[in-house]
Amino acid sequence: MKKAVLILFVIFFTIAGCRKETSGSGNNGSPANENSSPANETKIYYICTGNSATKYHRKSDCIGLNNCSKDIIPTTDVSGREKCNICF
Repeated sequence: MKKAVLILFVIFFTIAGCRKETSGSGNNGSPANENSSPANETKIYYICTGNSATKYHRKSDCIGLNNCSKDIIPTTDVSGREKCNICF
């Protein structure tokens, strides 16, 4: 009985931890299509100011920013960049 409860507990938290909200089809990585926050709340993303940087990040400590050769700055404008495959 204890084993069954433990297995259900692990399955529940695995599913809860892996659940991701998905946007509608046609989302090309633009944060404008994300509906996970209220309309009056502005999303802050993080970008590397290096010349070869092409991604925007959800977290300032994302490992995708480890090789940033310049500054990491918070921003709301991510036009021309793709979302990071690690932190999104």
